[in-house]
Amino acid sequence: MNGLISETQIKTLYRNYSKRLAELAPSNQPQEELLIKLDDMLGKARMELDRAEKSFENAEHIESLLLGNENFVDI
Repeated sequence: MNGLISETQIKTLYRNYSKRLAELAPSNQPQEELLIKLDDMLGKARMELDRAEKSFENAEHIESLLLGNENFVDI
């Protein structure tokens, strides 16, 4: 993955979610259900990371447009 989010950050996020899920899950809950929940949590986290990355790219684009505009006045 390129941009703001590195593969290391994704792995760290995965480990953190795994630990948190283990804390929240009852000990008698089947492993498969836990993995499904974890996969869902990771999917949501990836969507949030993608949105954040896109917002950052948009902000950089706007900044470059503004800086390229000689009529722009820095306040």
